[in-house]
Amino acid sequence: MDLPIHKYMSAQPDRRAGRSSVAAGPDTSDGRAGPAIWAFFALLGLLLAAYLAFLILRRSWQFSPWLDGWVVVGFEFIASALCIAGGIGRPRRRRVALLLGIACLSWSIGDLVLTIESLGGATPATPSLADVFYLGFFPPALIAIAFFIRGEVGRGVAANWLDGAIAALGTGALCAGFAFHALDHLVGPLATVATNMAYPVCDLLLLGLVAGSAVVVAGRIRATLVLIAIGMAINAVGDTFNFAAATGGASNLGNIINTIAWPASILLCAMAMWVGGSGDNRFARRQASGFLVPGLATISSLAILVVDNVYQFGAIAVGLATITVLLAGVRLAFRPALRLAREQLRSSERRSNMLFGQNPQPMAAYDRQTLEILEVSDLLIAKYGYSREEFQAMTIKDLVPPEDVPLLLAYLDAHPDGGRPGLPTEASAYPGRHLMKDGSKIDIEITSNNLDLDGRPCRIALYHDVTARNHAAAELAIARDAAVEASNMKSAFLANVSHEIRTPMNGVIGMTELLLETPLSDEQRGFAQQVSRSGEQMLVLINDILDISKLETGHVELDIAAFDLHETIEQTCAVASVQATARGLRFEVQITEDVPRRMRGDGRRLQQVLLNLVSNAVKFTADGAVTVSVSAIPRPPAGAVIRIEVADSGVGIDPAGLARMFEAFTQADASTTRNYGGTGLGLAIARELVELMGGTIRAESELDHGSTFSFELELELDLQPTEALTGDWLPAPARELTNGASLSWLSAPLVLVADDSPVNQIVAARALERCGCNAQMVDGGRAALRALASQRYDAVLMDCQMPDMDGYEATAELRRRELGVRHTPVIAITAHAMEGDRKRCLDAGMDDYVSKPMRHADLVEVLLRWIPSQDDAIKQVAYAVQR
Repeated sequence: MDLPIHKYMSAQPDRRAGRSSVAAGPDTSDGRAGPAIWAFFALLGLLLAAYLAFLILRRSWQFSPWLDGWVVVGFEFIASALCIAGGIGRPRRRRVALLLGIACLSWSIGDLVLTIESLGGATPATPSLADVFYLGFFPPALIAIAFFIRGEVGRGVAANWLDGAIAALGTGALCAGFAFHALDHLVGPLATVATNMAYPVCDLLLLGLVAGSAVVVAGRIRATLVLIAIGMAINAVGDTFNFAAATGGASNLGNIINTIAWPASILLCAMAMWVGGSGDNRFARRQASGFLVPGLATISSLAILVVDNVYQFGAIAVGLATITVLLAGVRLAFRPALRLAREQLRSSERRSNMLFGQNPQPMAAYDRQTLEILEVSDLLIAKYGYSREEFQAMTIKDLVPPEDVPLLLAYLDAHPDGGRPGLPTEASAYPGRHLMKDGSKIDIEITSNNLDLDGRPCRIALYHDVTARNHAAAELAIARDAAVEASNMKSAFLANVSHEIRTPMNGVIGMTELLLETPLSDEQRGFAQQVSRSGEQMLVLINDILDISKLETGHVELDIAAFDLHETIEQTCAVASVQATARGLRFEVQITEDVPRRMRGDGRRLQQVLLNLVSNAVKFTADGAVTVSVSAIPRPPAGAVIRIEVADSGVGIDPAGLARMFEAFTQADASTTRNYGGTGLGLAIARELVELMGGTIRAESELDHGSTFSFELELELDLQPTEALTGDWLPAPARELTNGASLSWLSAPLVLVADDSPVNQIVAARALERCGCNAQMVDGGRAALRALASQRYDAVLMDCQMPDMDGYEATAELRRRELGVRHTPVIAITAHAMEGDRKRCLDAGMDDYVSKPMRHADLVEVLLRWIPSQDDAIKQVAYAVQR
């Protein structure tokens, strides 16, 4: 897209306020000089006028070092300094002002050298050292004008190049006609002739370039070229008289003009660097630039061609006039086409202005080198509060808070290709804030792209206000943190509640087991068994609540390993079949031949889901049968989808309640709890586990006609035949060991029990006695360390939470004291049963873990793991102890 972006002078921005403002110095916000500067220029103009009056009234033209030398040199140096100062603080004007100031300084040094050479009444030779500095004015001046035109001419005025050429050539022809008409009379040494001719030739080139450019450039900055053109015209006239003097045509008027020309020209060049800007339209004369100036140039060229046979203007003037007239003819011949092209250009400009200015996103275009803002959209003006002129007097550094400017510059250096910046958290991210005119700040995202406008590297950027989004994201992050904290508090609360409940439950279940081993009447045994069953039910409830909490908080991790699928299913169903037989139900297990045996997955979690489903099926079936069907669908290359279906002939579920069966704390109806018991967590846990393993679970039921629950899991085939299979999580029912059939050790092991609860000490002591062990009790970690320091024990049962020194600290201190010389097995007995508690125990240096309530079978298993028994046969019996 060709953007009709015009170039304007920039003001000195107030960096502390973060936006362009009227400074206390000479500059104003619209790019023009302040009153103090113009007052100083007026003073210099009065001094120059006084000097001109002196030149007119003086009686003698003898060179005066003071009046014709030092005063003029001082005046020119001051004007040259003002020219350079006109570009300070203006990135776009700085290079032009510097080059033009150097040119003026070169001419001023030439006058200084001429003054020194003329001391004592001497007449400098031609050429002299002064001529080197005089002619040194023209190269930097030409380059400065070229830079100015290159930076200020936009595509929107490209059709005026022909008018500019006509104006430039016509002006050159007119100047050449008066400057070179005495060319045939120029005599002398070649160096002298070349030097005298160099001045009008350079004047001709510079004046033509400036005059033609004044027609081409945008009207708002035409004032600069108009002043330079007037200065160059004065130079041309002065050098013309100087050229005439070299051919013997000197006159008092010529001497006056030649003397005053260059001080006046340098003063006008200095003024040119202080005028022109976004608000200066006094020279924006479209008709003058597009018709009047080229027309006058054409008429003067025709006059030269007509009058040349009477007044010899010279071949150069005639040649330039001829080209000017031919170009004017072309201009007239193609005027309709040019008018159409101009209208099309204006139409395109209007469309471009509409697409850019009325873009629904705040948008700006800026120079990639100077960072000056060239054009802005209407929405950016409305949103940020600046006027268009204020924007065009700013750089994009003024849009960000002062403290963000280094970040902005670092990002621009790191991303020269534009594009969309990264997040503000990245090291090279774009500063994420913009500063409004009223001082408020907004969060932004920027989408930008590079483009060239007439060879000028620019960038167009869209500024997206994301303040509301970031505010919402911040609030969401706060809410998320609060939710995470609440979840952590919930987990901590559940862990604490679990510990506090399991501690007395250990006493209830343990003491009940001890009570059942004593001689009791039938009625007393019935009471004790009911207490035991109630304790077991409460423990199931606690475990269910912990399981659903861990699943909801994502604290459950799968343990993927090889396992025997057939054995896992059969063991699970064996436990449920005992319950079914006791209720008079048929219990069938059907495993099709295509179901693989060796699989990889979390067999313990699969067993937990299946046990939940078959237990529910038995519980809700009064008569009939419970059937477990297992089938498989191969899933190449090394997997299979296992489908397990549990069907019963029980009470069934109402369709309205079926949709909610997998929600936590949900049962078919309010009477279910009263008639069958339970918390309504089993199916919710089953669903969470199945989904965690990547499977699906569903239910089908009809009231009074039974229910069918099924789930599908995609498992991998185990391709490592030498790997040991797991799956023995639920041991088959076996007879309970009695005191007479207790474990046989080579010698009675001595076990230290560290627990601050007297009830738990009794339970642990009696349990150890049942295992054939001797027990010694201590009530804390420090006491345990003292006991271990005085005597050697075969094992330590260490409670983790004790008041003086907990089990973790005591174990760590024990390991430090042992120094690897000996190792006493430490078995954690703790009411902490949350995910990660076992790992924490092992990380603290403990060897094994038993959770409370402590089951006799668990204790037997762990003791056998760390204290050698008499023979393997007794060990096998101990593994078969019913939990």
